[in-house]
Amino acid sequence: MEIQEATRYNRIREGELLARFEMGKLDRLVLTWELEDNVVHLVLLHETGAEGDYFLAAVVQDASREIDYLVANVSDYLDEGDGRKAPLLPFQNLRMQDFVLHEDVYRIRDFLDCFLVSLPDFQPILSPFGAFASGPKKLVKAGFDAHRAALLGEAQSAQSC
Repeated sequence: MEIQEATRYNRIREGELLARFEMGKLDRLVLTWELEDNVVHLVLLHETGAEGDYFLAAVVQDASREIDYLVANVSDYLDEGDGRKAPLLPFQNLRMQDFVLHEDVYRIRDFLDCFLVSLPDFQPILSPFGAFASGPKKLVKAGFDAHRAALLGEAQSAQSC
């Protein structure tokens, strides 16, 4: 993990990294902000599988120990009772519900536009009904610490997540 100060040069570099992620050329991108009362990680993951590309976007909040996953298909998410009945699929050494795995980056790109502009007051972006699945309690078997480490790339293996 690389930590950099928020300078004009680094903002340009972040834009380049976001573009590489959106093109499917970067499999993991974690951007971290140390806010006044919270450390927030924006986690963007990509994986190419047999059926094509899949993407995941999550916001990890250390202070409240919450992980919010951008839902790919809101109607499926709501139909599945907030994800309790959804099958877990393998994705980057994790096991995630299919409704948080995006087949393209359009919804993620829209979210990023709103999220990045709203910092440091991003909470309203995470609140629309059905837009985010909160966890990890309902979504994965692992607890917050294990799933956080797996999302941020801090764990060797997260097969139990």
